[in-house]
Amino acid sequence: MKSTKTKIILGSLSILILIYGGISWYFSNQLVFFTVRTHEDDIRDYKIHSIEQVGLEKPEDFILELDDIKISGWYFPGKRSCGVVFHHGYKGTRIRMITYTQLFKDFQCHLVMYDARHHGKSTGNFGTFGYYEKFDLLKMIDWFKNKANLQDEQIALFGESMGAATVIQAAGYSKRKFKMILAESPYADLYTIVKERSMVLYPKPAVIFLKGAFLLSELRTGADLDDVSPQKYAKDIRTPILIYHSKTDDYTPYHHSEDIYKSLQLNEKELILTDWGSKHAYSIDDNYEKYQEYFKNFIKKYQINF
Repeated sequence: MKSTKTKIILGSLSILILIYGGISWYFSNQLVFFTVRTHEDDIRDYKIHSIEQVGLEKPEDFILELDDIKISGWYFPGKRSCGVVFHHGYKGTRIRMITYTQLFKDFQCHLVMYDARHHGKSTGNFGTFGYYEKFDLLKMIDWFKNKANLQDEQIALFGESMGAATVIQAAGYSKRKFKMILAESPYADLYTIVKERSMVLYPKPAVIFLKGAFLLSELRTGADLDDVSPQKYAKDIRTPILIYHSKTDDYTPYHHSEDIYKSLQLNEKELILTDWGSKHAYSIDDNYEKYQEYFKNFIKKYQINF
């Protein structure tokens, strides 16, 4: 009798483990092997019909080979000794970043925008929300410096959403000092934002599968996803940083930017919580004039010369 009960208990445990593992595997696929948007999707949804409509000339296409992936990007030659590297958000493409170039058009800087690994026209089977992407960005900056004959302190970094989180992680990890950072709607750390999103997308009990999903994702990608934390890296940033976040962002709540801002140890920092009703990362679309005003005030206040 005792043996039969033991077998039943062990069998039940085995079934529960299999169920937990199977559901965690599903969430692991959603976490790092997510589907992405195409250039055509972004052209349609952001109503960007041509580069020329924002005053840009045709760029140089380039491919940056990094280990086992290829990063596809655009280089826009400038006329002055300054540069800007743009990093798009989760599931998006470099197309979205065309909108933000308007902030810099009067400076005639060299520009680079590219599709992150596993996004757009770049290769890569998975995304890691900044773990590998921060290294990709630093290598992209080095390529850009050589291409345009620039130094770190002549280069500004601009990121939106996941791109903002990646820019912050790269700057903090490297401790390199750049001209400035503009971060639009970043998340403070990966686990927190995934947990918050799961509470919206799935029944609340689904939260119990997050640890399993993170563990399997790490085993499948080799990434330490617990290290994906802009808030942790913020303390090591040496670059003037301007953070934007909408108060009505219901995708990545603005407390994420507040948490990052509190962790910054430098004086040259500003957090702008926009109050004109924008959804996630749409503040510039809904009130460009005010968005630009905050940017101009920041560079004037901290004497950031382009």
